[in-house]
Amino acid sequence: MTHFKLLKIGTALSLACIGLTAQAATPTCNYNTGVCTLDVGKATAIFTAHGPYVGGYFAVASADYPGASASIDYSLGGFPNTMSLVGGAGKAGFSYDPGAWATSGGSGYVGGYKGAFDFAFDDVSFVAKAGYALDSITFKITGSSSTNGNGSVKLDVPGSANYIGNNFSAEQTFSLATKKFGASGEVYSIYDENPLKYGTADLSFDSVSIWANVHSIRGTPPVPEPSTWLLSGIGLLAVGAAARKRKIS
Repeated sequence: MTHFKLLKIGTALSLACIGLTAQAATPTCNYNTGVCTLDVGKATAIFTAHGPYVGGYFAVASADYPGASASIDYSLGGFPNTMSLVGGAGKAGFSYDPGAWATSGGSGYVGGYKGAFDFAFDDVSFVAKAGYALDSITFKITGSSSTNGNGSVKLDVPGSANYIGNNFSAEQTFSLATKKFGASGEVYSIYDENPLKYGTADLSFDSVSIWANVHSIRGTPPVPEPSTWLLSGIGLLAVGAAARKRKIS
């Protein structure tokens, strides 16, 4: 086996393992204190509870039946138990799918119907790991919406929603003093037969992301992340194997 093939295999294994570690992460929650923590690479995210909800996370959906419906995962305060890590240059945070959607209209029932959902983290903070410092926190939401006739959609999201077709993204960067992050959405439509009024509205939040913007501290070598250790280890093994092959030859 050539030296190049050994190095290629080592790199492929490293990238595969890095991809696995970047896909999902599970927060650790103390159900006595209500505090949850999550290792996000260059920092640790801490979710503090100031009320009855674990991790200080509240989510609820409501709708005017039968002309509207709405839903959001983890309803009534169940903390999101599966998250993805947000990493890369200068980022350390998390993302998750809130399972939030609402729809109104199209039922044929006379009247005005509203569907809505909202969520909030009461207290999110980040603690930088050795070799890094925090600059700010960014809050981002992606989703989609559509309306027809008299249907309408109302958003309360970070910054302003930027649309491409029916899909939107909204994000805003906050100071480190900001601890509470939340958003909501609402749909509404009216149906009547005399005079004829008709409309539909649909809305979903597809991802919620919160990350700390970080930088390395000059003069203090940062602690390598697990994926970096793995890449270095496999690289050394590949080089060692190549050296042994050359010596035998």
